[in-house]
Amino acid sequence: MLLHDVDIIEGSRPDRLRIQARVRYDADGQEEPLWFELPATLEAEVSRDGTPWLAALLPLAATLQEPLRVEAPVDGVLLEGCHRLLEVWSAWFPHLPPVAIEATPLTSDRASRPAGTGLFFSGGVDSFFSLLRHNGPQNPGTRPRVTDLVLIHGMDIPLSNEEAFARLRPRMETVAGQFGAGLVDIATNLRETRWRRADWGQLSHGALLMGAGLLLESRYARLLVASSAAYSRLQPCGSHPITDPLFSTSRTRVWHDGAAADRPDKIQAIAADPTALKYLRVCWLGRSDTNCGCCPKCVLAMVG
Repeated sequence: MLLHDVDIIEGSRPDRLRIQARVRYDADGQEEPLWFELPATLEAEVSRDGTPWLAALLPLAATLQEPLRVEAPVDGVLLEGCHRLLEVWSAWFPHLPPVAIEATPLTSDRASRPAGTGLFFSGGVDSFFSLLRHNGPQNPGTRPRVTDLVLIHGMDIPLSNEEAFARLRPRMETVAGQFGAGLVDIATNLRETRWRRADWGQLSHGALLMGAGLLLESRYARLLVASSAAYSRLQPCGSHPITDPLFSTSRTRVWHDGAAADRPDKIQAIAADPTALKYLRVCWLGRSDTNCGCCPKCVLAMVG
């Protein structure tokens, strides 16, 4: 597959901009556009190179068993990490042997260091626990404070459910403000394209996060991915302490955060914080902004 024609165009509203690229597939020669959309106020910090696209497309290339060719130059550290990622995935899933990556490492100066820390945030148990770890009173002062919560539309809430996301966004903005952080909301169509063929749970959901976060590589020194499983319960997964750091670049380190705690510990920490308890969002059943109170995730959260 070939990733080409990376461009910045007008977004769905005047206050939004869209980062778009096209993908041509080797198997049938067909093309489709992939895009991310984010606040226009961040235009000066948005990556124009192939770095975020390499991260986002890697699981699809592995799934389709097509070489991944990226027309725009990419970060050299990420390029090396992606080769290692393919080796890990192949060890976990023998039907996915490593594919070739054809991309040119960036030669421009990459010495400048951003200062921000972004936390991918859904309002769930895992991401709330990481927010409390870094911006709550239990931070002993050795952990970096989160400067932005990164909320993604098109991940668990489909793009078509605009009303649910419109209700969710101000609540998450309130949470961010309560913890001294900003909110960056990013939308993407990846899950509405051929990209969805990659296994969401075991392979691709972490790569979607990385593609979104690395769009703002010049903004973030660190990107935090909240752990979903404790170290004692690790299994192959699309977000994992082995694989997440391999998405790091020469500017941005990716951290898999909070895996030393198991789920009851996380729920106990959340129950002690009024803001987290009020705005906690765990439900996946309706793919909306509310908790149904009936699905396994809701029940587990209630019983701790």
